[in-house]
Amino acid sequence: MMFRITVILFLSSWLLLGCDKSKTVSEVDKCWPEDFIISNSDDVATLKPYACVKGNLWISAAEITAIDLPNLIRVDGNLQIAQNPRLTGLDGLSTLVSVGGNLSVYDNPSLITLNGPSMLTSVGGRLSIEYNDFIANLDGLDSLAEIGGSLLVFGNPKLVSLLGLSTVVSVGKDLSISNNGALTNLNGLNALTSVTKDLSIKHNKSLVNLNGLNALTFVGNDISLEFNDSLVTLSGPGSLTSVGNNLSIGHNNSLVNLDGLNLLTSVGYDLNIKNNDSLVNLEGLNLLTSIGYDLNIRDNNSLVNLKGLNALTSVGYDLNIIGNDSLVNLEGLDSVTLLHATLHIENNNSLINCKGLNHDLSKISSVYFRNNAGLESLEGFNLEMTKWLVIANNNVLTDLSALNDAKKIEYAEVTDNAILTECEVCLILRLLIKTFNNINNISTELIEKGNFDGNLKDDCSPLPNNCVPPLSNN
Repeated sequence: MMFRITVILFLSSWLLLGCDKSKTVSEVDKCWPEDFIISNSDDVATLKPYACVKGNLWISAAEITAIDLPNLIRVDGNLQIAQNPRLTGLDGLSTLVSVGGNLSVYDNPSLITLNGPSMLTSVGGRLSIEYNDFIANLDGLDSLAEIGGSLLVFGNPKLVSLLGLSTVVSVGKDLSISNNGALTNLNGLNALTSVTKDLSIKHNKSLVNLNGLNALTFVGNDISLEFNDSLVTLSGPGSLTSVGNNLSIGHNNSLVNLDGLNLLTSVGYDLNIKNNDSLVNLEGLNLLTSIGYDLNIRDNNSLVNLKGLNALTSVGYDLNIIGNDSLVNLEGLDSVTLLHATLHIENNNSLINCKGLNHDLSKISSVYFRNNAGLESLEGFNLEMTKWLVIANNNVLTDLSALNDAKKIEYAEVTDNAILTECEVCLILRLLIKTFNNINNISTELIEKGNFDGNLKDDCSPLPNNCVPPLSNN
C-alpha cells in the first residue's frame, strides 16, 4: 500500500509540473527536467540559465532572429531547430557539446550559417540539415566526430560545401546527400571511413565528382549514385573495397566511366548500371571479382563494350544486358565462368555477336536472346547445357552454329527471327531430340513460328540440302 501511495504522489507531481516554464534552476545539475519548447523570446529567456535539457528541445518561433543560450551544454533528447522564418544564425549555441537524440535543422528560410555550435562533438541519433534556402556551407559543425544515426543533407539549394563535417569519422546508419542544387563535390567528408547502412547521393544537379569520400572503406548496405546530371567521374571513393548489398549507378547523364571504384572487389547483392547516357565503358571496376546476386547493365545509350569487368568471375544469379543501343560486343565478360541462373541479352540494337563471353560459361539455367536488331550470329557463345533457351525477334540473325556442340537443351523457343534458315532451326530441333531421345515428346511449333518459310521437314533427318557445313552428330 505504501508503494502505491508513493507512485501516485510522484505521478501527480509530474503531471502538475508538466512543461511549466516558471520552474527555477535545479540546484543539483542545472538541467531542465523535461521537454522544452521555444516559441518566442520569453521562452529563450526562461531557458537561458540552464546547462542542459533532459528531454527534447524544440525551437520554432516566428519572431526570434537569434538563439541566446550561452550556458547550454547538452540536450539529452532531440534538438529540433525548425520553421524559424527570421532566424539567421546559431551563435547562441556556442557552448553545446552533445545531443543525445536527433539534431534537426529544418526549414529555416533566413538561416545563412550554422556557425555557433563549434564545440558540438557528438549526436547520438540522426543529424539532418534540410530545406534551408540560404545555407552555403556547414561551418560550425567543425568539432563533430560521431553521428550515431543517419546523416541527411537534403534540399539546401545554396549549399556549395560540406567542409563543416571534416571531423566526422563514422555514420551509424545512413548517409544521404540529395537535392542540393549548387553542390559540386563532397569535400568536407574527407575523414569519413565507414557508413553502417546506406550511402545515397542523388539529385545533386551540379555535382561533378565524389571527391571527399577518399577515406571511405566500408558501406554496410546499399550505395545509390543516381540522378546527378553533371557527374562526370566517380573519383573520390578510391579506398572502397566492398559493398555489403546493392551498388546502383543510374541516370547520371554526364558520366563517362566508373573511375573512382578502382579498389572495389565485391558487391554483396546486385550491381545496377542503368540509364547513364554518356557512359562509354565500365573502366574503374577492374578489380571487381564477384557479384552476389544480379548484374544489371541496362539502357546505357553510349556503352560500346563492357571493358572494365575483365576480372569478374562470378555472378550469383542473373546477368542482364538489356537496352544498350551502342553495344557492339560483350568484351569485358571474358573471365565470367560462374552464372547460377539466367543470361538475358535483349534489346541491344548494335550487338552483332557474342564475342567476349568466356568459353567456360557453358552451363546456364536459362538463356534469352531477344529483340537484338543487329544480331547476326551467336559467335562467342559456348553453350553446353541449359534448361531454357529463347531466341526471338532478332531480325537479322542467320547463324546458330555456336550451339553446334551443345549437349542438352530441355526447352527451346526460337521464334520470329525473320531470316533464320530452316537449317539453323533444325539444329535446335536436333538438340532437343538429343535431350529427349524421342521426337514425339517435342512440340515443333515454338521453333517454327516466324522463321524461314514454315514447317520443318519431319525431324530434320536427313538435313535440308542447304545445311553446309553439316551439323555435328556428337
